[in-house]
Formats: sequence, C-alpha cells, structure tokens
Amino acid sequence: MLKLFIIFTGLLSYDSSNLSNEKQRLYVTATIYHAVEEQTDSTPNITASGYEINMDDPLSDRIIAVSWDLENEYKFKMGDKVHIEGTGVLDGIWFVRDRMNSRFRKRIDFLVPQTMKGGKWEKVILTHEKSFYK
Repeated sequence: MLKLFIIFTGLLSYDSSNLSNEKQRLYVTATIYHAVEEQTDSTPNITASGYEINMDDPLSDRIIAVSWDLENEYKFKMGDKVHIEGTGVLDGIWFVRDRMNSRFRKRIDFLVPQTMKGGKWEKVILTHEKSFYK
C-alpha cells in the first residue's frame, strides 16, 4: 500500500510543463514577400533557417517568415508546421523557415512568386502546434 502511495504521489508532483502537444491559436497580420535581395538579404534563395528555396516555384515550399516575438514569446521554431485561415487563396499548411525584421510584431510573411503582387490581411488565424519540448 505504501508503494502505491509513493507512486501516486510521484505522479501528482510530476512537472509536465516542459512537455506539450497543445495547439496555440493566434491572431496575426499577414503580408507577402518575394525572394529578392530588396526584400531579404544578399542570399535571397536561402532563408534564415538555412533552407534553400525553390526559386522556380517558391510557393511550392510553403514558407512563412515570422516576427521575432512569435519566436521568442510564443516559442515558434524554424521548421514548425502551422495552419493559416483568413487569407483565402493562401490558407492552409505552411512551414516556419524564415524570420522577419525585428520591428514587426505578431506578423507573418508568406513567401510567394514575384507574379503575386500586394497582399495584407488582418486578424488571420494562425494555429501552431507547439513543439513537443518547449
């Protein structure tokens, strides 16, 4: 009986705060960007995560850049998968592979072909499945 009590007490005191399968939903502003030096850096075909973009069809990579606060405060990590709703044509599954300028907050950028011009959406729903380890 004492053994069961010790096991049960251990389970009650187990700190699972470092483990999580929760989904996190945020409202963000979404814009678009192109893989060109004027909008990135001197290596527009390489993202901040080191991912090499398919320059013939950048939309096929389903890449988003996230603002620094999404990485630091909300624990987004490079390679994370997110679901986006509220943009119409760009809704769906995307991958965090790039980082925005630090002046932006609660914002994402879709990497799109240069043929797509303009695009800004407010209150876009971003669903992020948190990484297993925070």
